[in-house]
Amino acid sequence: MRVFITGGAGGVARHQAYALARQGFQVDLLDIRRFRQEEYPSGITLHPGDLRDYQLLSRLCPGRDAIIHPVAAPSNQSAADATIAEIHALLEAAHQYAVPRLVCISSTAVYAFPQPTPITEAAPPAGSGLYGRTCLAVERICEAYRARGQHITILRAPPCVVPDRSGPWSLLFARVRSGRRISVLGAGDHRYQMLAVADLTQAILLLLTSPSTYTNDTFNIGAQRFGMLRQDLRALCDYAGNGARVLPTPAGPTKAILRLLDMLRRAPLLPQLYLTSDRDIFVSTAKLEQVLGWQPRYSNAEALIHAYQDYLDQRDP
Repeated sequence: MRVFITGGAGGVARHQAYALARQGFQVDLLDIRRFRQEEYPSGITLHPGDLRDYQLLSRLCPGRDAIIHPVAAPSNQSAADATIAEIHALLEAAHQYAVPRLVCISSTAVYAFPQPTPITEAAPPAGSGLYGRTCLAVERICEAYRARGQHITILRAPPCVVPDRSGPWSLLFARVRSGRRISVLGAGDHRYQMLAVADLTQAILLLLTSPSTYTNDTFNIGAQRFGMLRQDLRALCDYAGNGARVLPTPAGPTKAILRLLDMLRRAPLLPQLYLTSDRDIFVSTAKLEQVLGWQPRYSNAEALIHAYQDYLDQRDP
Protein backbone atom coordinates (compact mmCIF):
# COMPACT_ATOMS: atom_id res chain seq x y z
CA MET A 1 0.00 0.00 0.00
CA ARG A 2 1.33 3.44 -0.98
CA VAL A 3 0.73 6.06 1.72
CA PHE A 4 1.43 9.80 1.64
CA ILE A 5 1.71 11.63 5.00
CA THR A 6 1.60 15.40 5.38
CA GLY A 7 3.44 17.32 8.08
CA GLY A 8 6.17 14.72 7.74
CA ALA A 9 8.81 16.60 9.75
CA GLY A 10 6.55 16.58 12.81
CA GLY A 11 6.72 13.99 15.56
CA VAL A 12 3.33 12.38 14.98
CA ALA A 13 3.83 11.98 11.22
CA ARG A 14 7.37 10.70 11.67
CA HIS A 15 6.26 7.98 14.06
CA GLN A 16 3.43 7.01 11.71
CA ALA A 17 5.96 6.70 8.90
CA TYR A 18 8.23 4.43 10.95
CA ALA A 19 5.37 2.14 11.94
CA LEU A 20 3.85 1.92 8.46
CA ALA A 21 7.22 1.26 6.83
CA ARG A 22 7.81 -1.62 9.25
CA GLN A 23 4.46 -3.06 8.13
CA GLY A 24 5.58 -3.01 4.50
CA PHE A 25 3.84 0.20 3.41
CA GLN A 26 5.52 2.45 0.86
CA VAL A 27 5.63 5.84 2.63
CA ASP A 28 6.18 9.36 1.29
CA LEU A 29 6.36 12.41 3.55
CA LEU A 30 5.73 16.06 2.72
CA ASP A 31 6.52 19.12 4.84
CA ILE A 32 7.52 22.73 4.34
CA ARG A 33 9.79 22.41 7.37
CA ARG A 34 13.32 21.06 7.09
CA PHE A 35 13.67 17.29 7.32
CA ARG A 36 16.48 15.72 9.33
CA GLN A 37 17.46 12.93 6.98
CA GLU A 38 19.17 10.96 9.76
CA GLU A 39 15.88 10.63 11.67
CA TYR A 40 14.23 8.56 8.93
CA PRO A 41 14.96 4.96 7.93
CA SER A 42 15.76 4.01 4.36
CA GLY A 43 12.75 3.36 2.19
CA ILE A 44 10.86 6.49 3.28
CA THR A 45 10.83 9.21 0.63
CA LEU A 46 11.02 12.82 1.83
CA HIS A 47 9.47 15.67 -0.17
CA PRO A 48 10.24 19.23 0.98
CA GLY A 49 7.45 21.54 -0.14
CA ASP A 50 4.30 23.49 0.58
CA LEU A 51 1.06 21.55 0.92
CA ARG A 52 -0.71 24.40 -0.85
CA ASP A 53 1.40 23.79 -3.98
CA TYR A 54 -1.11 22.07 -6.23
CA GLN A 55 1.51 21.14 -8.83
CA LEU A 56 3.44 19.27 -6.13
CA LEU A 57 0.25 17.52 -4.99
CA SER A 58 -0.50 16.56 -8.57
CA ARG A 59 2.77 14.61 -8.57
CA LEU A 60 2.31 13.03 -5.13
CA CYS A 61 -1.36 12.00 -5.19
CA PRO A 62 -1.66 9.81 -8.31
CA GLY A 63 -1.38 6.12 -7.46
CA ARG A 64 -1.70 6.62 -3.70
CA ASP A 65 -3.81 4.23 -1.70
CA ALA A 66 -4.20 6.59 1.26
CA ILE A 67 -3.27 10.00 2.64
CA ILE A 68 -2.76 10.76 6.33
CA HIS A 69 -3.14 14.41 7.29
CA PRO A 70 -2.47 15.59 10.88
CA VAL A 71 -3.99 19.05 11.30
CA ALA A 72 -1.21 21.47 12.24
CA ALA A 73 -1.55 23.50 15.44
CA PRO A 74 -1.50 27.16 14.34
CA SER A 75 0.32 29.76 16.42
CA ASN A 76 -1.71 32.69 15.04
CA GLN A 77 -4.59 33.50 12.70
CA SER A 78 -2.34 33.68 9.65
CA ALA A 79 -1.10 30.16 10.33
CA ALA A 80 -4.69 29.02 10.85
CA ASP A 81 -5.67 30.45 7.46
CA ALA A 82 -2.75 28.56 5.89
CA THR A 83 -3.89 25.32 7.57
CA ILE A 84 -7.37 25.74 6.10
CA ALA A 85 -5.93 26.50 2.65
CA GLU A 86 -3.84 23.33 2.92
CA ILE A 87 -6.81 21.05 3.47
CA HIS A 88 -8.65 22.66 0.54
CA ALA A 89 -5.70 21.94 -1.77
CA LEU A 90 -5.13 18.44 -0.42
CA LEU A 91 -8.75 17.33 -0.69
CA GLU A 92 -9.14 18.77 -4.17
CA ALA A 93 -6.07 16.85 -5.33
CA ALA A 94 -7.20 13.66 -3.54
CA HIS A 95 -10.61 13.99 -5.20
CA GLN A 96 -9.18 14.70 -8.65
CA TYR A 97 -6.77 11.75 -8.52
CA ALA A 98 -9.24 9.38 -6.83
CA VAL A 99 -7.17 8.60 -3.74
CA PRO A 100 -9.28 5.86 -2.08
CA ARG A 101 -8.82 6.90 1.56
CA LEU A 102 -7.85 9.94 3.57
CA VAL A 103 -7.40 10.04 7.35
CA CYS A 104 -7.60 13.49 8.92
CA ILE A 105 -6.16 13.63 12.47
CA SER A 106 -8.16 16.40 14.11
CA SER A 107 -8.47 17.23 17.81
CA THR A 108 -10.85 16.89 20.73
CA ALA A 109 -10.42 20.67 20.94
CA VAL A 110 -13.32 20.87 18.45
CA TYR A 111 -15.63 20.27 21.43
CA ALA A 112 -16.81 23.09 23.65
CA PHE A 113 -15.52 23.03 27.22
CA PRO A 114 -16.67 22.58 29.87
CA GLN A 115 -19.38 19.99 29.22
CA PRO A 116 -20.37 16.61 30.68
CA THR A 117 -17.81 13.86 30.21
CA PRO A 118 -17.07 11.51 28.60
CA ILE A 119 -17.82 13.41 25.40
CA THR A 120 -19.20 11.38 22.49
CA GLU A 121 -19.08 12.12 18.78
CA ALA A 122 -22.72 13.22 19.03
CA ALA A 123 -21.78 16.28 21.10
CA PRO A 124 -22.10 19.44 18.99
CA PRO A 125 -18.64 20.80 18.16
CA ALA A 126 -17.96 24.48 18.79
CA GLY A 127 -14.18 24.84 18.67
CA SER A 128 -12.15 25.60 21.80
CA GLY A 129 -9.45 28.19 21.17
CA LEU A 130 -7.74 28.93 17.86
CA TYR A 131 -6.66 25.32 17.37
CA GLY A 132 -10.16 24.00 18.06
CA ARG A 133 -11.74 26.48 15.67
CA THR A 134 -9.18 25.63 13.00
CA CYS A 135 -9.76 21.89 13.39
CA LEU A 136 -13.50 22.47 13.21
CA ALA A 137 -13.10 24.43 9.97
CA VAL A 138 -10.94 21.63 8.56
CA GLU A 139 -13.56 19.05 9.56
CA ARG A 140 -16.32 21.04 7.84
CA ILE A 141 -14.30 21.02 4.62
CA CYS A 142 -13.70 17.27 5.00
CA GLU A 143 -17.42 16.71 5.46
CA ALA A 144 -18.17 18.69 2.29
CA TYR A 145 -15.79 16.49 0.28
CA ARG A 146 -17.19 13.38 1.96
CA ALA A 147 -20.60 14.45 0.65
CA ARG A 148 -19.04 14.57 -2.84
CA GLY A 149 -18.03 10.92 -2.51
CA GLN A 150 -14.51 11.23 -1.07
CA HIS A 151 -13.72 8.58 1.59
CA ILE A 152 -12.53 10.51 4.67
CA THR A 153 -11.98 9.35 8.23
CA ILE A 154 -11.82 12.06 10.90
CA LEU A 155 -10.03 11.16 14.13
CA ARG A 156 -10.56 13.53 17.07
CA ALA A 157 -7.51 13.05 19.27
CA PRO A 158 -6.39 14.56 22.60
CA PRO A 159 -2.75 15.66 22.97
CA CYS A 160 -0.61 12.88 21.52
CA VAL A 161 2.45 12.07 23.65
CA VAL A 162 5.47 12.02 21.33
CA PRO A 163 9.13 11.41 22.36
CA ASP A 164 10.59 14.28 20.34
CA ARG A 165 13.71 16.34 20.92
CA SER A 166 11.75 19.52 20.21
CA GLY A 167 8.21 20.73 20.86
CA PRO A 168 6.05 20.93 24.00
CA TRP A 169 6.70 17.39 25.21
CA SER A 170 10.46 17.90 24.99
CA LEU A 171 10.10 20.94 27.26
CA LEU A 172 8.31 18.79 29.85
CA PHE A 173 10.81 15.95 29.53
CA ALA A 174 13.78 18.34 29.80
CA ARG A 175 12.44 19.66 33.11
CA VAL A 176 11.89 16.15 34.42
CA ARG A 177 15.36 15.08 33.30
CA SER A 178 16.94 17.96 35.21
CA GLY A 179 14.92 17.22 38.37
CA ARG A 180 12.95 20.45 38.26
CA ARG A 181 9.40 21.16 39.35
CA ILE A 182 6.57 20.46 36.89
CA SER A 183 3.90 23.14 37.14
CA VAL A 184 0.22 22.28 36.66
CA LEU A 185 -2.69 24.69 36.43
CA GLY A 186 -4.69 24.62 39.64
CA ALA A 187 -4.33 21.66 41.98
CA GLY A 188 -4.07 19.14 39.14
CA ASP A 189 -7.09 17.29 40.52
CA HIS A 190 -8.83 16.96 37.17
CA ARG A 191 -8.89 14.16 34.60
CA TYR A 192 -7.02 15.10 31.44
CA GLN A 193 -6.92 12.50 28.67
CA MET A 194 -3.85 11.98 26.50
CA LEU A 195 -2.93 9.50 23.75
CA ALA A 196 0.20 7.43 23.19
CA VAL A 197 1.56 7.79 19.67
CA ALA A 198 1.72 3.97 19.44
CA ASP A 199 -2.02 3.73 20.10
CA LEU A 200 -2.69 6.33 17.43
CA THR A 201 -0.55 4.28 15.05
CA GLN A 202 -2.58 1.17 15.77
CA ALA A 203 -5.79 3.05 14.98
CA ILE A 204 -4.32 4.32 11.70
CA LEU A 205 -3.39 0.77 10.67
CA LEU A 206 -6.94 -0.39 11.37
CA LEU A 207 -8.40 2.52 9.40
CA LEU A 208 -6.20 1.80 6.40
CA THR A 209 -6.92 -1.94 6.30
CA SER A 210 -10.55 -2.26 7.46
CA PRO A 211 -13.48 -2.30 5.01
CA SER A 212 -14.24 1.21 3.82
CA THR A 213 -17.91 0.85 4.79
CA TYR A 214 -16.82 1.10 8.45
CA THR A 215 -14.21 3.85 8.22
CA ASN A 216 -15.88 6.67 6.28
CA ASP A 217 -16.88 8.33 9.55
CA THR A 218 -15.79 10.46 12.51
CA PHE A 219 -14.28 8.85 15.63
CA ASN A 220 -12.98 9.95 19.02
CA ILE A 221 -9.69 8.45 20.15
CA GLY A 222 -7.78 8.64 23.43
CA ALA A 223 -6.39 6.68 26.36
CA GLN A 224 -8.84 4.55 28.32
CA ARG A 225 -6.87 4.58 31.56
CA PHE A 226 -5.96 7.90 33.13
CA GLY A 227 -6.09 9.43 36.60
CA MET A 228 -5.88 12.97 37.84
CA LEU A 229 -3.33 15.02 35.92
CA ARG A 230 -1.11 15.39 38.98
CA GLN A 231 -1.16 11.61 39.46
CA ASP A 232 -0.07 10.91 35.89
CA LEU A 233 2.71 13.50 36.08
CA ARG A 234 3.77 12.23 39.50
CA ALA A 235 4.15 8.76 38.00
CA LEU A 236 6.52 10.25 35.41
CA CYS A 237 8.51 12.07 38.10
CA ASP A 238 8.71 8.91 40.20
CA TYR A 239 10.03 7.01 37.18
CA ALA A 240 12.73 9.66 36.66
CA GLY A 241 13.71 9.29 40.33
CA ASN A 242 15.77 12.48 40.41
CA GLY A 243 13.74 14.84 42.57
CA ALA A 244 11.39 16.18 39.90
CA ARG A 245 7.95 16.81 41.36
CA VAL A 246 4.57 18.31 40.52
CA LEU A 247 3.93 21.91 41.57
CA PRO A 248 0.30 23.21 41.67
CA THR A 249 -0.11 26.83 40.56
CA PRO A 250 -3.06 29.30 40.68
CA ALA A 251 -4.90 28.66 37.41
CA GLY A 252 -6.11 32.21 36.69
CA PRO A 253 -2.84 34.13 37.14
CA THR A 254 -0.82 31.38 35.46
CA LYS A 255 -3.07 31.45 32.38
CA ALA A 256 -2.70 35.23 32.20
CA ILE A 257 1.10 34.92 32.26
CA LEU A 258 1.03 32.18 29.61
CA ARG A 259 -1.22 34.30 27.37
CA LEU A 260 1.29 37.16 27.64
CA LEU A 261 4.19 34.83 26.88
CA ASP A 262 2.22 33.43 23.95
CA MET A 263 1.76 36.92 22.52
CA LEU A 264 5.55 37.30 22.79
CA ARG A 265 5.97 33.81 21.26
CA ARG A 266 7.76 32.63 24.40
CA ALA A 267 5.09 30.39 25.92
CA PRO A 268 6.35 26.89 26.84
CA LEU A 269 2.93 25.40 25.95
CA LEU A 270 0.56 25.78 23.03
CA PRO A 271 -2.75 27.52 23.87
CA GLN A 272 -4.73 24.33 23.31
CA LEU A 273 -2.81 22.83 26.23
CA TYR A 274 -2.73 25.63 28.80
CA LEU A 275 -6.23 27.00 28.20
CA THR A 276 -7.96 23.68 28.91
CA SER A 277 -5.63 21.65 31.11
CA ASP A 278 -7.21 22.75 34.40
CA ARG A 279 -10.57 21.01 33.87
CA ASP A 280 -11.93 17.53 33.25
CA ILE A 281 -11.50 16.77 29.55
CA PHE A 282 -11.94 13.30 28.17
CA VAL A 283 -13.89 11.67 25.37
CA SER A 284 -15.61 8.35 24.87
CA THR A 285 -13.79 5.99 22.51
CA ALA A 286 -16.58 3.39 22.50
CA LYS A 287 -17.45 3.98 18.84
CA LEU A 288 -13.90 3.30 17.62
CA GLU A 289 -13.68 0.23 19.86
CA GLN A 290 -17.00 -1.20 18.72
CA VAL A 291 -16.68 -0.47 15.00
CA LEU A 292 -13.01 -1.36 14.45
CA GLY A 293 -12.05 -3.32 17.55
CA TRP A 294 -9.41 -0.74 18.54
CA GLN A 295 -8.02 -1.07 22.06
CA PRO A 296 -5.43 1.33 23.46
CA ARG A 297 -2.39 -0.27 25.06
CA TYR A 298 -1.07 2.64 27.13
CA SER A 299 -2.49 4.65 30.01
CA ASN A 300 -1.61 8.35 30.34
CA ALA A 301 1.17 7.54 32.81
CA GLU A 302 2.53 4.71 30.68
CA ALA A 303 2.49 6.91 27.57
CA LEU A 304 4.42 9.64 29.40
CA ILE A 305 6.97 7.20 30.83
CA HIS A 306 7.46 5.38 27.52
CA ALA A 307 7.91 8.65 25.62
CA TYR A 308 10.26 10.03 28.29
CA GLN A 309 12.49 6.97 28.07
CA ASP A 310 12.57 7.27 24.28
CA TYR A 311 13.47 10.95 24.72
CA LEU A 312 16.37 9.94 26.98
CA ASP A 313 17.49 7.27 24.51
CA GLN A 314 17.55 9.86 21.69
CA ARG A 315 19.70 12.19 23.77
CA ASP A 316 22.00 9.53 25.23
CA PRO A 317 22.22 6.69 22.71
